[in-house]
Amino acid sequence: MEGNEPSVVRASLRRLVDSISVPAIVQTPRLDLVAANDLSLALFSPVFEDPRGANFARFNYLDPPARDFYVDWLLARRPARPSSAWRRDATR
Repeated sequence: MEGNEPSVVRASLRRLVDSISVPAIVQTPRLDLVAANDLSLALFSPVFEDPRGANFARFNYLDPPARDFYVDWLLARRPARPSSAWRRDATR
């Protein structure tokens, strides 16, 4: 995937995600959510409300509703990787 091209999710992967009985998502390396089952859509509904598309990095760092969504917002903002470069890329 180059630039800001939308991710295409294969129909077979979408069917697999839909068949899972717990919240399930598919995300890109930039933390764009490109597939989700109904339980995930309900659980992460504030993330999916962004008109630019669902993205965990953008939601966690730039969306004020994230502070109310997470029990421990500061912990949720802590990067899983030591580099912060992925945050800059994901919020573009």
